[in-house]
Amino acid sequence: MKKKPSLKTRCQHDWDMEADVVVIGYGGAGAVTAITAHDAGAKVLILEKSPSIASLKTRAGTGNAVKISGGGGNTHIAMGTAVSPTNPDDAATYLYTACGGLTPLDVCNAWAEEVCKNEAWFKKMGIKGSIVTDWHKVNPYIPNDVPFHTEFPALPGSAAMTIYRMIGWGPAFFARLDKHVQERGIEVIFNMPGKELIKSQETGEIIGVVAENEDAHLQIKARKGVVLCTGGFEFNEEMKNHFLKCWPMKFYGWGYNTGDGIKMAQKAGADLWHMDVVTGGNCAWFDDPEYNFGISIRTKTDNYVWVNKFGSRFCSEPDSWQPHGGWIIHLQRNLDYPGFSRIPSYIIFDQAAIQAGPLGEGEALRKGGLPMGRKLLPRELGGYEGWSDDNKKELERGWVKKGNSLEELAEAIGREMDAALLKASIDKYNNYCSQGKDKEFKRPSPTLLPVKTPPFYAIPL
Repeated sequence: MKKKPSLKTRCQHDWDMEADVVVIGYGGAGAVTAITAHDAGAKVLILEKSPSIASLKTRAGTGNAVKISGGGGNTHIAMGTAVSPTNPDDAATYLYTACGGLTPLDVCNAWAEEVCKNEAWFKKMGIKGSIVTDWHKVNPYIPNDVPFHTEFPALPGSAAMTIYRMIGWGPAFFARLDKHVQERGIEVIFNMPGKELIKSQETGEIIGVVAENEDAHLQIKARKGVVLCTGGFEFNEEMKNHFLKCWPMKFYGWGYNTGDGIKMAQKAGADLWHMDVVTGGNCAWFDDPEYNFGISIRTKTDNYVWVNKFGSRFCSEPDSWQPHGGWIIHLQRNLDYPGFSRIPSYIIFDQAAIQAGPLGEGEALRKGGLPMGRKLLPRELGGYEGWSDDNKKELERGWVKKGNSLEELAEAIGREMDAALLKASIDKYNNYCSQGKDKEFKRPSPTLLPVKTPPFYAIPL
């Protein structure tokens, strides 16, 4: 690879490399795109922003993780599930209704025709799994009442929206894709982010891409096309502030998703739509530059409540952990105070809850929890070592705030927290626990355990 030339000497047609199809981004979408193009007879080149595993000091993951060459994106650290509907007409109707009629029906039909082929494609590619009929049987740590098909069963067509779950979850899924890429001899250049799409001055079509890192500058010709598989913008604060319905918002996905492909497409003349769409639940997040992503947490007992940043309880907490739409509950603004009143929110709990076990995902891989998330990545790729078994490390780091009384806890939280309001909220909740009925938010009675044993603790959500 040659050293970067100055912009003045850069020539649009002075190509360093050529391929029929150039794929930018090596996650699940990039891998499948490359495999599909290769099998159709194209010479394919993949550019990936992150370094290869071979270049790092540690291996790719821990516990149940499997070794890969690199990349993986959100696919590698996700649940390894995919919609695989039983009927394309019902699937199209479901999607069209879920989108409020704003997505053209022909687009929904095209999507449905292809997504209904998912199960057959997985089996063809040797990706083992099955249609889920009972999540609790898949993993005993998943509650019995989790639906086995769709999140919106009231919508027309929902009965067709079945889910295919890969054995080994996301890590095994991407490992299989990575193996297919390697077996086909498809070249992947790691540590080489795409920077700019090259357009023909005569026709305006995309004919290549500029890619560069700290050592090299490449102009790569794409004889048949460039495919952007660069993910979202979960780790671009400016774009999140500009596009999302609420901010700040932290994510727990692939740390290299900083909107690069979106900016490249915009520069080439693309319009944008649906930029405020988010898939995400409730996670802990901290003012900690070393851990700038969301971390899954939950107390092992029900001695907890959620309050907004002022100290007011606002929901039935057990009903608000939705993995994909849980973020919506934080949209409320306060007309008397700038910003969102539920960003951050806080989970408030007591000594009974913290004594019950680790609050975070530290035990996930060891005790049958979901083998997913940043625990599967080496630290150099934004990996996370996991929550401690005794919660002490997180207390010492300041992630978990502590107070011998609710007033002391409010002082430890600081910011906008109102000690009197927090105490009143907890007292009211504890009264509901004594009565066995949550008159305000209808929290299920079996979960009404009091927050009364000091010390008291808080984690921002």
